[in-house]
Amino acid sequence: MADHDLDKNAHITKEEFDKAFSEIAFRELVNYIESTGISLTDMYLGHTRRQVTGVFSYVWHIAMGMHENTRRIHFKNEDVDRTVGINTWYINTTDFDIKEKDKDFMVDQGKRSTLKYLNSCVESHTLPKVSAAELKKRKIPTKTTLTPREMKQLLDV
Repeated sequence: MADHDLDKNAHITKEEFDKAFSEIAFRELVNYIESTGISLTDMYLGHTRRQVTGVFSYVWHIAMGMHENTRRIHFKNEDVDRTVGINTWYINTTDFDIKEKDKDFMVDQGKRSTLKYLNSCVESHTLPKVSAAELKKRKIPTKTTLTPREMKQLLDV
């Protein structure tokens, strides 16, 4: 976008924005974003159309809609800065029969998201530098305090 910054300042005007994106159709942009795993339609509507196959699925989808709306009501803009968003891609919150590789994938996604969150916190706040000697004095645990059996129980839930 640097070649579209006509006046070479840090701000992009509406005219510069229009010039930069005049060749991109809105649908192309939506398709690209959705190809990365982000469903703009789901974000706007709550969730996509679901096939109702009986009374149970009808009640289930009503409950999921209520859950989504409740989440929207209670999730505020001020929560964004202190929330770690974990993209679980194809695994939904209502998938109860998850394979071992899927669990590993979600744990990995959680680690990646947490590291990105912590990096952004460090970049956005002016934090004092702490020496290695000071860190040793603080006795920060380097390993989890959960036993392997407790970790397995948590992952098997």
